[in-house]
Amino acid sequence: MEDRMPALRPFALGFVALALVGAIGWFTQAGDAADTPETGIAVVAAAPAAPHRAPPSPAPSPTASPRDAALAEIRATYPLLRDPVLSCDAMRCALTGLILPPTDQAYLDKRQEMLLGGLAAILAAHGYRTEGPVKLDEIDSNTFRLRAEIPRVTPPAAPAA
Repeated sequence: MEDRMPALRPFALGFVALALVGAIGWFTQAGDAADTPETGIAVVAAAPAAPHRAPPSPAPSPTASPRDAALAEIRATYPLLRDPVLSCDAMRCALTGLILPPTDQAYLDKRQEMLLGGLAAILAAHGYRTEGPVKLDEIDSNTFRLRAEIPRVTPPAAPAA
């Protein structure tokens, strides 16, 4: 046992010294924090004031163009005309769409009404004048591509002052 005792003494002395240094450091820090208040300089800068601006006025509600209004009425009145498009170039406009095969007699009657003046009446109500008869191209068995030619109307010139 005497051989083991000298080896344990430096270990025990090192442990005691480490505990003593830790305790002194702990008590010293606790005393410093309680005795001296924290000091520092805080700079508070006010945010730059933005110039007063009036809130933006609400955007005017979009009004439907005559073209959009005409297409909406055609879609509502003649749902049998699929994908109607009213397109224009520099010289003329055209209404195109697809007519699917008939399903019953009511469908045939509605198609006849549309082709014999119904489309022309709706377009005229929105300021478009059809030119000639409506053209039908058969693209499949009893399926037609419709095309109605519409000349481009130029507004009258303003009177000279």
